[in-house]
Amino acid sequence: MSVSFEGMGASFVSMETSGSLTPGTPVKMSGNGKVSACSNGDRFMGVAVMVAADGVANVQVRGYVSMPYSGTAPGVGWAHLVSGTGGKVKADTGETLTGGEYLIVDVDSTNSRLGFVL
Repeated sequence: MSVSFEGMGASFVSMETSGSLTPGTPVKMSGNGKVSACSNGDRFMGVAVMVAADGVANVQVRGYVSMPYSGTAPGVGWAHLVSGTGGKVKADTGETLTGGEYLIVDVDSTNSRLGFVL
């Protein structure tokens, strides 16, 4: 039996962007009501789903997302994640965990993708 988590608990907000932003990129707060692309190792607050020409982004802040990962994938269950490079996420393996804790529900090691709940 195949299951899908798409749309589970999804919640979105519209926010202004600071700098260039590509859909599918983990984002962080960059000012009052503004988001920007995360740098490598940043804690992310959501994922840019759509970016309009006027500089407004639709940001998913809750629910299931599927994103590419770099490095060693965490197993299913609770794990700390931070942003990676190139719009990816990665496991937070530092001594002092700075990433958010997310519920990993599927790991596709063949295509280097994680499905998790924000």
